[in-house]
Amino acid sequence: FRGTMDVGGPVGQVFVGGLYGYVPSTMSVDNSFARTNVTINNTLTGEDKYYMLGGLIGNGSVSVNHSYAAGSITVNDTEPAAVSLIGGIVGSAYSGDYSNSFAQVSLVNPTPAIQQATGGFRGGPLDVVSTMISTNNYFDADVAGTSDCSTPLLDPLTGCTAISGQPNYFYN
Repeated sequence: FRGTMDVGGPVGQVFVGGLYGYVPSTMSVDNSFARTNVTINNTLTGEDKYYMLGGLIGNGSVSVNHSYAAGSITVNDTEPAAVSLIGGIVGSAYSGDYSNSFAQVSLVNPTPAIQQATGGFRGGPLDVVSTMISTNNYFDADVAGTSDCSTPLLDPLTGCTAISGQPNYFYN
C-alpha cells in the first residue's frame, strides 16, 4: 500500500494500519510493505477514545515476517484519550511472531492518554502482558522520535534494535 489516510471528525475508536486496521483472529503478513502517512484529527469530546495505530497493523494477533513500513503517524486531538498505542509496525499486539522486519515511521503523539505507549516497532499491548515473539527486527530511532522498541513500562520487547545516526541504513 502507498498513500495517505486522513481520519477527521468525531470518532471514538480508531484502529488504523498501513495494511490492516484491526485483525480479529490470527493471521500472517509476509513479504509486505506499506508506505503511508496517517493523520488523526479528532474532534470528539466527552467520550472514551481509543487509538491503536501502526505502520502495518493497527491492532491484532498477527505474525509479521520480512515486511516493512515507512511514512508517518500523527495524532491530533482536542482532549486526552483513554488509550493511545502507536508503533512503527504494529500499534497493539499481544501475540504473534515478528521477524526480519523494519520500520522507518515518524511517530507524533502529543495528545495525552490514560494509557499511552509509543514504540518504534510496537506501541504496546492493552492491559495485558504480551506473548509476542520478536526476532531480528529494526526501526529507525531518528525518524520514530524514540529509542524504545515498545513501551518499556507495560511489556518490554526483545529481539528489536533501534538504529540511530545512520540515515541511509534502511536504503542499502
